[in-house]
Amino acid sequence: MATENIVYKFLHKPYKNIVLYSLLLPLYFVKEMRLIISGLVGVIAACLIFSTLVLSRSNLEMMLGSPSKSLPVSPINVRLVTSGFTEPRGVGSQALLIINVTSSVDAANVSLKISIRKAYEDWPSQGIELISDFTSWEGDLLANVSVIFNPFATVNVTQIGYGRIVAEVTWYDSSSNWEHYSLDQLGIVVLEDEILVIEDVGGNLPYLLPPGSNPIPPWPSPIPENFTGP
Repeated sequence: MATENIVYKFLHKPYKNIVLYSLLLPLYFVKEMRLIISGLVGVIAACLIFSTLVLSRSNLEMMLGSPSKSLPVSPINVRLVTSGFTEPRGVGSQALLIINVTSSVDAANVSLKISIRKAYEDWPSQGIELISDFTSWEGDLLANVSVIFNPFATVNVTQIGYGRIVAEVTWYDSSSNWEHYSLDQLGIVVLEDEILVIEDVGGNLPYLLPPGSNPIPPWPSPIPENFTGP
């Protein structure tokens, strides 16, 4: 019996340690796994944020273009002017159309085209026509030397209307592989006894009401006092 007690005492402490370690070891591994999983989640989140930023920047550059690849400024410029319309001002009056084309660089094979159209569709007509042997020109420009067509054409007033005279200049620059473009326009408003010449502002002509239009809608008739509703 004494021997059994000695053996029991001898084995009791290691047995308790083994049982204790067997209970604590899974808890230790669970804690370590949580730390590992938390670290992996952090790394994955950082990778996703980085890839999103990279893709967003690349997509933005694709849509807007890289700052180093901004659109070149056109060295070509065109201006339209008219001489005073003959009296009496109205249908049958005429004026000279003068065009000035300039360039800040030497430019070969520059194209100029003139066209007329209605300024706005609710006007009855464009009101004018161009009297000229040609409506386009092609030639070379020297840097800072104006080419002036005086006159390019005669503007003849045919009827009441609002016309738009458009001058378009194009030039292909082979050194930069880019086609430059410049535009100017004049608005000619023909009324019964007056002609208005309106310059282009920011690429647009102001809107004007056609003759005979009522700018203010009619007021509704007053409601009768005995009105009881539909």
